[in-house]
Amino acid sequence: MSVTGGRNLEVNRASFEPAYHQLREIIRRQIASGELRLGDRIPPENELAQRYQLSRMTVRRALEDLVEAGILVPKRGLGTFVARRLVDAGTVRIDDFSEEMRRRGIPAECKLLGVRIMPADGNVATRLRIDAGSAVMLLLRLLLVEGEPVGIDRKYLLYDRSSRILESELEHPSLPDLVERETSGLLGRASITVKACSASQEDAGYLGCAAGEPVLVVEQTLYLSDGRSAGYGKTVYRGDKHYLTAEIDPLGIRDRDGGQAEMAGILQRRG
Repeated sequence: MSVTGGRNLEVNRASFEPAYHQLREIIRRQIASGELRLGDRIPPENELAQRYQLSRMTVRRALEDLVEAGILVPKRGLGTFVARRLVDAGTVRIDDFSEEMRRRGIPAECKLLGVRIMPADGNVATRLRIDAGSAVMLLLRLLLVEGEPVGIDRKYLLYDRSSRILESELEHPSLPDLVERETSGLLGRASITVKACSASQEDAGYLGCAAGEPVLVVEQTLYLSDGRSAGYGKTVYRGDKHYLTAEIDPLGIRDRDGGQAEMAGILQRRG
């Protein structure tokens, strides 16, 4: 099966968003829509380069990102194949944890566990569109409700040597607040992903649950108005403590031509 481009699936050369990132998202959407299915072979680099009028190096970087994310898998001598099926549930808006708990009158706390400068791993580098190993600032916070840990929150920002952050200022701000404080650019948009996973050994230690237990993972990437990535956040919630409620506008439900359903989502505490 080939990547056909489809409606609104073209590389916009006038955009500030890098061409490799646009191609990567085109392929992701092809997989999420079912046009590319599990096990399908992705067209070769030279075919994609010709189709989208890109260099092979640009195409290779887009495919490498998808391979690193586990969405594609290369097979020596055979090509690159879809390794994981993606399901796009729509556009989700999730309120900030502190703000939502405060609005509902529930005693909650964001406990700052640490701030450190570290090299970006592959996932963080891809989200922030930087080279793996580049310096980023990690903020690690434990989310508690009525004194009980319910989530572990990690926020990654581009490291600025001139930044003077006070730890007392970092316990409660949302990712947009942090980005606005630490960058000179204007916020443009945010991309949010919600998925079910199993708790890692490290996260289980923070959350007070057993490794392998179900958790809800919320990932958020913020972009500036010029298309640059500005911040990446990942929050892991205990599956037995939170669930996601969504309200769907029936007028916005996807039509046969590919319209997008709009969902207003909110993480809620169980029990």
